[in-house]
Amino acid sequence: MSSAGPHSNEHAGSYREDFAIDADHPSLPGHFPDRPVVPGVVLLERAAAALQRWRGLRIAALPVVKFAAPILPRQAATLILHDAASASWQVGQSEVAAAETARRGRYRFEILSAGQLAASGTIETVPAA
Repeated sequence: MSSAGPHSNEHAGSYREDFAIDADHPSLPGHFPDRPVVPGVVLLERAAAALQRWRGLRIAALPVVKFAAPILPRQAATLILHDAASASWQVGQSEVAAAETARRGRYRFEILSAGQLAASGTIETVPAA
């Protein structure tokens, strides 16, 4: 796996990381032969590793995950994590609801590639062991 490195913006409650999955990643030959596509689980693994680096947390649950567009090997992608205090993804949420979301350790992730949303979802966390 290659990566251009992380970019944390603590003030805004977000974390950004540019990456690409190498063509020799072991998951690619079976997903799919002759036309490899990066499996969703590899993208979720990338989000989990970034969350641990950024906040020292691990994923407890993924209540919402959507895969909207494929990512190909060596295709540039950007992972963005938002914490619950970052209201940019919670427009219209009350302060009480935002506090409850923060208490439960919720984060939102987005993976962008080729100018479009490739994957997104909600992560519930627990402290890393």
